Parts: sequence; C-alpha cells; structure tokens
Amino acid sequence: MHLNITGELYLEMLIPVIDAAKASGERGNGPLRYGLLTGLFIRAQEPPVRWRMASPKAFRPVAVPDASALPTFLNLQERMRDLLLRAEGLPLNRLKITSPESKWLRMSATEAFGLLLAHERRHLWQARQVKNEINRVAL
Repeated sequence: MHLNITGELYLEMLIPVIDAAKASGERGNGPLRYGLLTGLFIRAQEPPVRWRMASPKAFRPVAVPDASALPTFLNLQERMRDLLLRAEGLPLNRLKITSPESKWLRMSATEAFGLLLAHERRHLWQARQVKNEINRVAL
C-alpha cells in the first residue's frame, strides 16, 4: 500500500506536466541526468538497502492492507509505463514537479521517475529478503 500511495501521488504530479508539454509540442532529447542531491538520494534508495529511512507521513498507509493491494500495484505499473511512453521525446530534465511530500522540494520529471523506480526496487528487494528468511527458517 505504501508503494501504491507513493506512486499515485507522484503520477498525480507528473501526468499534467507531461500532458501539457506534449500538447504544447515541446521536444527534447538526452542526456537525462539527475541533480547532485537527487542523484545521491536515488542511489541511497537502490538495493541492497544500506540505510533505513522513515517514510514521510504523506506516503504512509492509513488502512490495513487488503487483497486489492497487489492488483492496484500492478495497475499502477501499467499506468507508469504508459506515462513513460507518452513522455518519449519530451525534455524530461526541464519538466519540473513539486514533490508530493513537500511544496519546497522541486525535481525534474527525470528525477521523479528515477526516484519512483529506485524506491520500488528497494521495497521489492526488502520483500524478497523477508521471503528468503522465512524459507530459510522453515527448512
């Protein structure tokens, strides 16, 4: 549910920016780069997890997970893929969004996509570690 909340909030910010750039005919090509601080934060998200991080309040689930969490996550992945395909050829480094967590934090669409994907890899890696440990203990 945490991944679903995070993904939804970022997509809410990314969709209008990408659609507006597409409608205005903006064009751009790489290289796509991260800023120094954002790049460091994205790298810190990548597995294997080295640092524990508290989840910002905006991204914390308020309900108990239910059976809809996985289908919602898979649907979110399809929507993210579709948005990336729509964004092809746009100047993603120049398209800016405000972080869903803080109105003071701005990032490029490139950085937002990079952060979202690294964040998902982080949690999927953590889930695999738990599964592997359960299997190890069960033997």
